[in-house]
This record gives sequence, structure tokens and C-alpha cells, in this order.
Amino acid sequence: MANTVPRSLSALDTAISRAESAVVTRDTRLRSQVRDLRVGVRQRASRALAIGGAALAAGALLAVLLARGEGSRRTARLGAGVLAPLVRARRALARVPWARVLPFVWPFVPLRLRSRVPRSMAALLLGLGLPAAIAGRGGACASERDAPRTATGFDLDRYLGHWHEIARMPLAAEDHCAGDVSATYSREGTKLRVQNRCLRDDGSEDIAEGVAVAADPTDGARLELCFAPAWLRWLPMVWADYWVLHVDADYRCALVGTPDRRHLWLLSRTPALATADLQRLLDEARLRGYDTALLVSTRPPGM
Repeated sequence: MANTVPRSLSALDTAISRAESAVVTRDTRLRSQVRDLRVGVRQRASRALAIGGAALAAGALLAVLLARGEGSRRTARLGAGVLAPLVRARRALARVPWARVLPFVWPFVPLRLRSRVPRSMAALLLGLGLPAAIAGRGGACASERDAPRTATGFDLDRYLGHWHEIARMPLAAEDHCAGDVSATYSREGTKLRVQNRCLRDDGSEDIAEGVAVAADPTDGARLELCFAPAWLRWLPMVWADYWVLHVDADYRCALVGTPDRRHLWLLSRTPALATADLQRLLDEARLRGYDTALLVSTRPPGM
């Protein structure tokens, strides 16, 4: 009887050890399966995101190409039935008030992406001749029949150089500018390099740099500007219409606007514009259907 109890305790201890070992083995197996499941889900999600991103980029690229080729014979041959949804999507995006939406979305953008945005992006919409870059290409929604007439015989090389803003239609993107608003255009390969400047109320200088491209090969006065970073330039809504409506014979003063007639700029090579030249620009603007009563004077007329 005395030897029976120790023998039973030994068997119980052995059984407990085996049970513990089985539990540990099962726990290890479960952890390994969960880890493999997580890795598999991440890999599938990464592949799905990559495919979705590629599809989105391809669709956006097609939309941009279509936007720049609207009305052309090549676009017609591509088939309106296939590309029409992309056109409608691009136009819908252009109507979204991005300037109001982005401030709410910005906090949710990953920090690693926000840190790549340079300080000059604060002047993204300064845009002398830029009608709210991320507010969409308003001119794309205007029909060709209603679009204003652009400058005839426009010579882009003569237009390059430094311009001063004399007056503009109200634009929230330039409300922070106290004065001395100007833009400089220069060649950069097949594109144009654009640098906009203005002085703030505190005397500091605000600078925004971007690029411009020809929007219509048949009309050199129709340009598109973009002040977004290079990695965002595939998005259609970061490009803005920049139409040179009129330039004088000596390229000393110019009238620039958007085809939807919501934005207008009066430009001059000099910081001040003679009253007679100013009146001629105003007359040209009225002929093209712009409401000159909305213009805000940036610099006083007279030499």
C-alpha cells in the first residue's frame, strides 16, 4: 500500500508533463499558423493595392490624354463609347471643390508623404494665370463653342520672360499677397518653367515653381500649368488652363484668363501700365465675355 501512492503520483506527474508539452506544441503551431495567415493577407493586400494603383494610374493617364486630345480626330477614332466614362469622371473631378476638401483630407495623409511636400507648396495656388490648380480644370467643362477667343499669331518665345500682375479677378489663392505679384517663364526642354512670386503682408516673399505645357497643338496660346510636385502631376485636377487671350504687338502687355471666365489677369512687362494700355486690355476682356467689374487692381495705372 505504501508503494502504491508514490507510483500513482509519478504517473500523474508524467501525465501532467505530457499534457503541458501538448499544450505548448499546440500553442506554437497556432502562433505559426496565425503568423503565416497575416503574412499571406499582407501579401495579397499588397498585390491588390499594386494592381489597383496601376489600374488607377493607367485610367488617370488615359483621362489626361483624352482631356488634351478632346475634339481631335485621333480621339474620335479611339471610340467615344470606350473613353466616355473617363471623360465624365475627369469632368466630375474637375467640379469638386478641392481647395475646400483638401484641408480636411490633409491630416489623414501619411506623414512620410506630407514631409516630402516643400514649403513652396504653401504658394501652390499663387498662380499668376493659375486658376486654382487643385480646384480643377474649369475650362475643360466649357464647350468649345462658348470658349473665349485666344490671341491670334501667338509667339510663345516672345511671351517668355518676366511679367507683372496689374489686376486680377478675386482669387482666394492670392489673398495672402500684399503686392508685387509677378511671374517668370523660361524654356525647360519641351516644357516651360514657371516661377511665381509675391510679397506677403509681413514683407516676406512667397515663391511657387511649376511647369507649363501646350494644351492644344493647333493653338499655341492655350497652355496648361501645374504647380504640384512632380509625383502628383499625373492627376488631371492639378493642371489648370492658362489661355493667353491677347498680347499687344510688342508683347509689352497681355490678357490671360480661363475658358470658364471665372479668372482673369492683366499683365505687363513693367510694374505699372499706362492708362491707355489698361483701357485696351479691359476692352479686349469685355469682347471675350469677362466681367471686368470684378477686377481687383494690383498696381495703379499710369507710368
